[in-house]
Amino acid sequence: KYPKLISFIIGVMSIFNFLYAQTSSQHDAFISAHETGLARIRTLSCVMEKYELSEGKKTLTIKQDYWRQGENVRCRSLEFGRPPEDWLCRDGKIYSLTRFEDPVSKKMVVQGSFTLLSKAGTRFDLWSEALLNLPYGNTSLSQLESRGFRVTTVQLAPKWTMRWENTELKSWIEASLDPARHFRIRSFQWGQLVERTDGRTQRSRAEYEVSEFKELDTGDFFPKAVQSKHFVNDTLILESVTKFDKIELNKPIPDSRFTLPLPKGSHVYNAIDAQSYPADENWNRVGTAKPVMRAPKSPPPETPPQTVTPPEPALPWWGWPLLALLFTSLIGGAIYWRRRKS
Repeated sequence: KYPKLISFIIGVMSIFNFLYAQTSSQHDAFISAHETGLARIRTLSCVMEKYELSEGKKTLTIKQDYWRQGENVRCRSLEFGRPPEDWLCRDGKIYSLTRFEDPVSKKMVVQGSFTLLSKAGTRFDLWSEALLNLPYGNTSLSQLESRGFRVTTVQLAPKWTMRWENTELKSWIEASLDPARHFRIRSFQWGQLVERTDGRTQRSRAEYEVSEFKELDTGDFFPKAVQSKHFVNDTLILESVTKFDKIELNKPIPDSRFTLPLPKGSHVYNAIDAQSYPADENWNRVGTAKPVMRAPKSPPPETPPQTVTPPEPALPWWGWPLLALLFTSLIGGAIYWRRRKS
């Protein structure tokens, strides 16, 4: 009797092990397909326009001329309501030129600034907007699990979909790939439950979907239009559409495009050393540097912050029955061994 029971339990455990191996294999296939698709893009240049949609009207909010080659990025950005900005990411730094009218002299002034890329904070980047590659806090899909997210669903057919959850942040992320278009992200969603100070909860959700792809003469695909919607407690609060034009992939971009010469007579704010000084066209100091006061740091909290360790990946839904069966088999085996010995 007991040998048959143990054989049955071992058989069931083998099935669960097979399912786990299949899920792990699907997870690796999903991430690998997405990363391989992104790696096909070696250079990118295009023009982007982002429109807000409200009450049947379409309002242009951001326009960018964009070039990217590896980690080098050059962008001329016009965000309505703000001065035009020309910025460059290169060699671990981000350089920015802003043009605005001096309120006293009424003349156009060019202000240059630069800092370490790691200190620049979040910046609106077309790469993220078009390819949805930085969906959560500047984190790619392949890095989500190292940030405390665990995979709860993975499916490769008929629709390539993966879902992650983070119980500590009370948030979730779901992405779907398009296998017919080099596994570009077709749709992406995230949601979060926020506890408000008044004791009420607020549900936030964002949805992004590529409504149109463009097939280029190189055989590559790139989004031509991306629709986005933002909800609070299931109420739509913001809707926009981002359009891409003059798209070129994997075509040579001259290195001169990834330089940002300073106009003559410009001053530079060096955020790394907290200094301001006149500089030549290559951003080298040519005059006396003046210290610039940094923003005061917030006072330390009364109690030191605790280090939060990302939670270990949770077991899938069938993990607990597997553990129960394993425990039962051990108990059954012990009883069988003891009775046979007696």
